[in-house]
Amino acid sequence: MKWLERTERKCAEEERERLRQLEADLAHMNRVTMLGELAGSLAHELNQPIAAAITNANACLRWLARNPPDLERACAAAMRIENDGSRAADIIQRLRGVL
Repeated sequence: MKWLERTERKCAEEERERLRQLEADLAHMNRVTMLGELAGSLAHELNQPIAAAITNANACLRWLARNPPDLERACAAAMRIENDGSRAADIIQRLRGVL
């Protein structure tokens, strides 16, 4: 009888350990998934002002290459580049504040 009780106790302990390991694995997968979502969100947030700065830089170069150069439009594009860079820097600064 004692042998049966020990065997049942050992099986129960092994089952508890398996459940604990499954819970730990699930918690790890949740953390990895959350980090992936966070990375995707950050990439999207940073990509927007960077893409806008590149677009404005290309426009600025085109307006400067005209004969005669369209300095008013080139200057406006350069100001937008500055704003886009500041937006990207603000996003990074907010991120540092969170971490």
